[in-house]
Amino acid sequence: HFGRRKKIPGIPTEYECRIIDRNGRLKYIYMKVGMIPDSLHSIASFMDITTRKLAENQLKESESRLSAIIEAFDGLIYISDPEYKIIFMNKNMRERAGGYEANALCYKILHGLNKPCDWCGQAKVLAGGTVRKEIKSPLDDRWFSFTRTPVRQIDGKVERIQAILIDITERKLAEEALAKKADVLSDENRRLRSSIK
Repeated sequence: HFGRRKKIPGIPTEYECRIIDRNGRLKYIYMKVGMIPDSLHSIASFMDITTRKLAENQLKESESRLSAIIEAFDGLIYISDPEYKIIFMNKNMRERAGGYEANALCYKILHGLNKPCDWCGQAKVLAGGTVRKEIKSPLDDRWFSFTRTPVRQIDGKVERIQAILIDITERKLAEEALAKKADVLSDENRRLRSSIK
């Protein structure tokens, strides 16, 4: 108030504060203060923004919990735009990519390709659909369970795409070993039948 009366530059005229009302409840208040022209009197307006502030605090808490889950997730998570440029990566994805580069192309940093992946199903995702596949990355021959889905649409147009990849290499190798074993057993079975004949 002193600064406003002395016309000191940079003195705020709008700010938020907290008060305790006469019933002992915490209230968030938006305050706007100005000087009445040609006087040393201040005029102020107060607006109760408690509901908004509580909603903001709940949203921040919810975002914090979600962020902790995403960062702790064992798989790879990233969000890209329709031009394949990465906007967000979780910790595991950043490690695989060797850091984070602004506007990095997902197919380049994830699989080492120079063009979009054949399996990403871009047209289906941009139409609002979900793509689920098991893929083998040409970068390191690791197998992934791959899910790609739109996460933000504006006026029916997909603006953001989320991809989740879970490493299933061990399972795929076990399946391949079982298939080889089944082939060997099948060959032995044929030989035995032939010997019996």
